[in-house]
Amino acid sequence: MGKQVLCVVAVVMLVATLTPQCQATWGWTHRHRPGQPGHSRFRQSGQVLVLGHICHYNQVKFYDTTQDLDTYRGIIVCPGWTSIIGQAVTTDETKVKDDTISDFAQKALKAGVITEDQAKEITGQ
Repeated sequence: MGKQVLCVVAVVMLVATLTPQCQATWGWTHRHRPGQPGHSRFRQSGQVLVLGHICHYNQVKFYDTTQDLDTYRGIIVCPGWTSIIGQAVTTDETKVKDDTISDFAQKALKAGVITEDQAKEITGQ
């Protein structure tokens, strides 16, 4: 029963995190820069193996109207292992996945879920 509740909470948090915030408050929108026809919304999701545990990863591209640039938001959850959620927001598409996994590793290390050596292994350092 406890694992089911944890899984439901993780899924709800995942959906809530990937839902765009009100544009008036945060400046997030799915619209893209003017003058870029065919510029489609980017979304990537899948599974990542972290220390033998299957984790779920999502990445979404947004246009940040406050800074006038594309922004990428990543999130990683590992239901069945820990309730820790790794998140990152960056303007560099090539770094968002690594930043998200690094955030997860830092939080897991701080919570005592993994060791320092395991954190280094996860982040590739």
